[in-house]
Amino acid sequence: YKRYFWDRFQVGGITDQNVATKVLSFMVHTGGAGVVALQRAVEDVGGDLGPHGVDGQMGLGTIAAINSVDAGALINAFAQRMLRYYEELYARHHRDGDFLFEQTYRRNFTWRANWGVTHFEDWA
Repeated sequence: YKRYFWDRFQVGGITDQNVATKVLSFMVHTGGAGVVALQRAVEDVGGDLGPHGVDGQMGLGTIAAINSVDAGALINAFAQRMLRYYEELYARHHRDGDFLFEQTYRRNFTWRANWGVTHFEDWA
């Protein structure tokens, strides 16, 4: 995990451990697609990504923007972006009439997106 996720996405540069944990978790499940959701969440809370904007790259500008915004607000915004990502994934793979598939996907999306949100706020 360290080599392929922590190092690849420069998670060690994130100063708030709660944010870093949430980011790492999502990157493990989504790979590079998660960077766009994270960058949009940073913008949602007023962060400035610099001249590159939302580019899908976890560079120094993205790390600086993550560290410049309120951690609790970012975690909440990121959770919403994660949920949107999972809902879009569900829509692409949805099978009409497959109740078990639907319930499993929706339960997992909600859990993954909201994991740690209330706990992280309590820790802050």
